Amino acid sequence: MENNTLILTHLQIEQKLERIAWQIYETHSHQKEILLIGVLEKGAVITQLLAQKLQLISGLKIELNTLQLNKNAAMPGDAKLTNPSNMNVANIVLVDDVLNSGRTMLMALQPIIALNPASITTVVLANRSHRLFPVSADIVGITLSTTLHEHIQFRVDKSGEMSVWLD
Repeated sequence: MENNTLILTHLQIEQKLERIAWQIYETHSHQKEILLIGVLEKGAVITQLLAQKLQLISGLKIELNTLQLNKNAAMPGDAKLTNPSNMNVANIVLVDDVLNSGRTMLMALQPIIALNPASITTVVLANRSHRLFPVSADIVGITLSTTLHEHIQFRVDKSGEMSVWLD
């Protein structure tokens, strides 16, 4: 039998996202426009919610994009942005759900860095702190110390209820 532990409820996630939105705004308050890029699938869900919260608290123009990765690929060249035309925004916020080994974030950063943005801010809802790659998040909702055999999962059910679980 699996041993699942609820880490964050829907309400707690909403509170974390509110705090993250304020941190993004504080970081980019001197900018006119930012581009939020969510790593598909779950990072894109968080990106949408952050964009809504940012629009309520800031005067920033917010562009949205998503990045699809083939996480099983040996090379990150398979990364695809859903809307490459809005990549002229100089300040990019890259969003994902969970930072585990750093591999996904590293793969996502490579095509973004190639665009030579003025700044990149990395954001994750949950940071697991088991780095295999030298990548960290600038803004984190929650940091968890886990064993190598445990996994953190961000879940969204059919009704839109969000949760974070330790499996």
